[in-house]
Amino acid sequence: MKGILQLALGVMAALGGFVDAGELVFAADGGARFGYSLIWPVLAGTIGIILYSEMCGRIAVVAPRPVFDVVRDRRGRRVGMVALVSGNLVNTITCAAEIGVAGIILHLLTGLPYRWLIVLSTATPHRVNRDAAVRMD
Repeated sequence: MKGILQLALGVMAALGGFVDAGELVFAADGGARFGYSLIWPVLAGTIGIILYSEMCGRIAVVAPRPVFDVVRDRRGRRVGMVALVSGNLVNTITCAAEIGVAGIILHLLTGLPYRWLIVLSTATPHRVNRDAAVRMD
């Protein structure tokens, strides 16, 4: 039972970074613009996410180490670096999608140019976090 729970937690942790507001808004926008002509990348990406999440869950159960460490130990530094760089690239793209969604939502609410609102939505969390840190002191 403990192994099943650990596997489920690993899969949920791996999946958590991919199902977010940015993915939902941009998938809906792409569907509205292109219809079903671009459904194959969505299907291919979904299958890839499922496979990667399942593998991360298995690694979390068997070797309580990050995927990067396991890949580097098993396949060498070069392949480990590819895994590290690609993982960081996916995280950067996900962050950019979240910032874009915040700008689009602010544009829909205010009618202001979305390019300025993207800059505003990028700067706002830093200001909020700094203010929160000051209040905690």
